[in-house]
Amino acid sequence: MDAAELQKTTVAIGLRVIRVCESMPEDWHARALGRELLRCGTAIGAQFRTAARAKTPATMSARLEHVEEAADDTLYWLDLISLAGIVPQSRLRSLVAELEKLEQQIEAMISSLRPRRARTRVKAVAAA
Repeated sequence: MDAAELQKTTVAIGLRVIRVCESMPEDWHARALGRELLRCGTAIGAQFRTAARAKTPATMSARLEHVEEAADDTLYWLDLISLAGIVPQSRLRSLVAELEKLEQQIEAMISSLRPRRARTRVKAVAAA
């Protein structure tokens, strides 16, 4: 998946998170959890957009780590919302699957951007 497709995916995830938050009950604990979910679920797209504009591979890798962190936080809040019985797990299943797939793609991008260390250097350090 190229960067443009990933950008569309992150925006779609943000919109889905907004819809989940809108569907949540109006009680105080659902609102509190919904705010956290909304914050990190919409940050995924914003962070990816920032990463896509990075000027160096190191900067892009660092910014993609923020995307990965926001996706992981979103998964946490979705899990908690489901376990608390606020939104049924069946309603969140496809969103969770999409977030897990996105996390894998972002992890692969980060791995591809990291410089590879020479094995001889590692051997020299181990010998010392």
